[in-house]
Amino acid sequence: ESIDEYLQELRQLSKDCCFKPVTAEQYRDQYIRDSFISGLASPVIRQRLLENKTLDLDTAVAQARSLTLAQQSAESYVSQSPLACNAATPGPKTSDQDD
Repeated sequence: ESIDEYLQELRQLSKDCCFKPVTAEQYRDQYIRDSFISGLASPVIRQRLLENKTLDLDTAVAQARSLTLAQQSAESYVSQSPLACNAATPGPKTSDQDD
């Protein structure tokens, strides 16, 4: 099947679809949303956004912000040194300690 034949078949099949009319603003927002998602630096955040069944531009931006903050918070936990609890950790034995 050639590209032209494939395109013609898709056009024929689309006649049976119930596409809803969209305004230029809706179309623009969908295009911006798609560009926003594809241009994200984090593949993890991109994947999380693509897991949504439906996603408008405002929701995509809000979720991306939230996921970015969560990612930064998680990274701050990793970069912090663990708290030392000397009372619970036995130290080296000294000569004046008897068992």
